[in-house]
Amino acid sequence: MLPWSDDLFRISIFGLPAGKDVITPALNNAILNVLDAEKAEDVFADGAEMRELLVAAEEEAANNFSALLDEWRSAGALGESEHRLTFARSIARRAGFDENKVNVDAVLNALNALYVFEKTKIAVGAIEPEYNVLKHKNDIFDAELLIYLADPTLHLLTGDCGFSRTKNSSQDDRVHVASVDCLRDTKCAEQTIRDIVKLS
Repeated sequence: MLPWSDDLFRISIFGLPAGKDVITPALNNAILNVLDAEKAEDVFADGAEMRELLVAAEEEAANNFSALLDEWRSAGALGESEHRLTFARSIARRAGFDENKVNVDAVLNALNALYVFEKTKIAVGAIEPEYNVLKHKNDIFDAELLIYLADPTLHLLTGDCGFSRTKNSSQDDRVHVASVDCLRDTKCAEQTIRDIVKLS
């Protein structure tokens, strides 16, 4: 299992030790229980626990994005330098790092795909009066996958075309969008992964 996103911030960007992680051990435990299960009923309790964690994380992400969108709509779009600073400080805050000492360029370089994705998402939400954050909360939470590109050895392979929003990012060459049909087909998925590995 990869570390939880906040821990990845701490380790990969700010050089801090991992914080107290209650989510990854729970996920690891659930996976072990699935592998040991003899029948589906054996993992219902783990499934309910994982669902609760997912819903809580999605709600938190949706609330954070909703607050940001409200501020954007009332105050107007931020200038590029202010937007970069706000983004970098929010990452530092999540990592438990002093946001007044954050190196904006370092954060933006490490999380460029996430920054580009989020900036595009905010711009779309700000100009659509009927934009419903709760209806898009899965998209908000899914964007967290881009955090893992802070580790230069990792790639993201997905069937979600929404990730094409990273097109103008410096990390776009490590975001691979394949068709869902391909990812469901063993041979196609295997070849796709082999092609990605060759690029690394």
